[in-house]
Amino acid sequence: MEKKVLGITGMASAGKDTIAKYLKDKYDFEWLNFSDILADEAKKKKIEPNKMNLSKIGDEYRKKYGMGGLAIGILKKIEKSKSENFVVTGFRSPEEVDYIRNHVDDFILIEIRTKPEVRWNRRKKDDPQAEEEFFERDRRDKELKGLDKVLEIADEIVENNSSFEELYKKVDKVKDMI
Repeated sequence: MEKKVLGITGMASAGKDTIAKYLKDKYDFEWLNFSDILADEAKKKKIEPNKMNLSKIGDEYRKKYGMGGLAIGILKKIEKSKSENFVVTGFRSPEEVDYIRNHVDDFILIEIRTKPEVRWNRRKKDDPQAEEEFFERDRRDKELKGLDKVLEIADEIVENNSSFEELYKKVDKVKDMI
């Protein structure tokens, strides 16, 4: 069975989950997130699966299994599924991208690009952490995990600074590429 995977990357609160939910609801894509693998680990360790804890577990996981280690878990979920179309969110390292790209039939990576002030305004509604912490996470993701390199190797860029309607039109066009 041919598997098609649309990978989504971007900074925190760029709109990755919004797009994944849209593809799941409108086109019946199966939505997988790297944090699903981390949530499973948190459950095993009896740790609250919040964003900060998942980020720490991800760091530990990558130290133990390598920068592409989480992609192995994602690929196993893809292989076990009867679905043909997947949207995968949460790419943080180029090794994760390479692993998936090398093991599925069709893959495209989309960067969701959103202005920093737009992202912060979205995040503070849901998670009123300090602005300093929010942008510190950006720095860690880019410098320590390689997210900056993932953004560089994206096949397509989707700007997300306006309405849902505009965003969905852009996503529809990119979806047709796989």
